Amino acid sequence: MKIMNLYINIPKKYLLFRKDAKEILAEVLANKEIVRNVYLDFSKAAFFSRSFTDEFLNVIGDLSDRGVSVIIHNLNPKLKRMIDRIRTTKAEIQKAFS
Repeated sequence: MKIMNLYINIPKKYLLFRKDAKEILAEVLANKEIVRNVYLDFSKAAFFSRSFTDEFLNVIGDLSDRGVSVIIHNLNPKLKRMIDRIRTTKAEIQKAFS
């Protein structure tokens, strides 16, 4: 098997549901080659719901556990802040229950 990079253009403007994030994971796992890096292009995205963001972070963690790096491109600052905020909240919750 060949090791490769995978480029995914996220076509949706509004990412609202957990299934939207799970579709990214499914696309990576459906690939028959060994994927080491996934490049996600969010140039069309304008809004992330909290639900999508939480699941997206779970997807990133799952891919990381499988040895796959996720590189995010063209993410507007508002969406980056949303990801950072949810990441911080998840870390605080995990710390509280550890």
